[in-house]
Amino acid sequence: MKKLLPLLILLMFVPPAPAQMFCASNETLKTNTGSTIPVTEIFTGNTGTILVFWELNDPKSDNNLENLNEVWKEKLKPYGINMVSVYIDKSGNWLAVQPYVSGKGWEFDTYY
Repeated sequence: MKKLLPLLILLMFVPPAPAQMFCASNETLKTNTGSTIPVTEIFTGNTGTILVFWELNDPKSDNNLENLNEVWKEKLKPYGINMVSVYIDKSGNWLAVQPYVSGKGWEFDTYY
């Protein structure tokens, strides 16, 4: 206890550091209609946003998005928390993504 007390006192004077800083103000994303939007438009308002990156040919991504969609709809969406998925596959399968997402019935926005 004698060693713990000075450590706790020192920690009180350490300035808090931001846990995560996301700075992508110059980046743009493509919508399913083919238009582009700046990333900053996704993070507007006073609500939280869950940002998920995924690939089409990865079964883990599919399972994770299915589970996240369920939890988001039931527990987070009623509180105004947004969920956005970003497709990151570099092979250029953009045309396959839109029917895939539509067939899954995901309610969150998907960008490329």
